[in-house]
Amino acid sequence: MITCDKAAMDIKAATSIKAAMSIKAAMSIKALKDRHAGETIYVIASGASLDAVDQKFFDGKVTVTVNAAHCDWPTTYAFAHHREDVQSALDHGLTAVASEYDCGILERGLNQFDRPFFVYKHGEQRHTEDFDLTPITDDEQWKNAEALVICSSTLAEAVHFAAHLGAQAVVLCGVDCGPIDGRLNYRGYNHGGGTDPFHVRHTLHLIMAVVQALRARGVFVHSLNPWIGARMEGHILGR
Repeated sequence: MITCDKAAMDIKAATSIKAAMSIKAAMSIKALKDRHAGETIYVIASGASLDAVDQKFFDGKVTVTVNAAHCDWPTTYAFAHHREDVQSALDHGLTAVASEYDCGILERGLNQFDRPFFVYKHGEQRHTEDFDLTPITDDEQWKNAEALVICSSTLAEAVHFAAHLGAQAVVLCGVDCGPIDGRLNYRGYNHGGGTDPFHVRHTLHLIMAVVQALRARGVFVHSLNPWIGARMEGHILGR
């Protein structure tokens, strides 16, 4: 007969073992510093412009997919600060990169998984315009290479990660900053679960702050336009 006390002890032991495995499984992104020095890295988000891009375009390229985009696009590194997206990437057998804490919010607890993943250190997530850019702007932190910026835009963090990998140029793919022909996401993204328009409008300043800080360090950051010219072959960018 198993007593409640014995069952509780077994659960506690199993939890401790899982936590120990998770800690062992977590590897610092420092191991990835400059792994792709001088290369062009493509950061793949979820904007509707990706409907005009063939997956074969990314053949032979280094890619960083953001959040659930790893389900649909060629992925070298699956980058997310949402726990469920990291777990999905691991389930797909991908190289996953996660924030130390779920969504970068300390009170949500550590991201823990039972398979190897890369983790980046960070401060507390802030949405304000004065969020902490010192992992980019401070020379010591830039060289130490264990932390990334943290904010409410996973994309902004992923762009920093691409630079951390040593990218000479970062190409943003599907970073539309608004709806195209009335749609925010490419067809099928996240099983139909779309991005909140409020989130898109209110995180652009975070993305731009990171891009400007990286450009100041000599990293080229530009966007992929799958159409010819700024008029996008008649497609309409909304607000």
